[in-house]
Amino acid sequence: MDTQMISDLIGRIKSEPSVLFLGQHYLRSMTGEDCFYEAVNNKLCGGNAPTETSNYKELWERINGGKPLTSTNFSDMYQVVCDIPTLDWLRSILSMRWGMVFTSAVDACLTRCVGTNFTFETLDYTKIALDGNI
Repeated sequence: MDTQMISDLIGRIKSEPSVLFLGQHYLRSMTGEDCFYEAVNNKLCGGNAPTETSNYKELWERINGGKPLTSTNFSDMYQVVCDIPTLDWLRSILSMRWGMVFTSAVDACLTRCVGTNFTFETLDYTKIALDGNI
């Protein structure tokens, strides 16, 4: 995107109802590097997981020696995410006027950036009928 397109997009977000979608890989959106993957790899796997691509299957296997992940493993990963510094670019994006934000990745990086500006609601998929009606 060129500078004019970005400026136009920001103008529309400021003046029109807008929705932000953040997927599982939102942490690598700006840099191309996956800071969550790198932090978990370095702190919990000794840097032994592949670094050329974010291979989460192999990362999970290395965390617990190929066994299923335990609640301790998840607690350790949560702590790693808590130690990732606040991302200024994410804080800037989240401070814009969003009508709603949909994400499949609610973690400490996200919640630290939004503070009390957002209310997190969980969708209850058991109440959604096959035709999409609630």
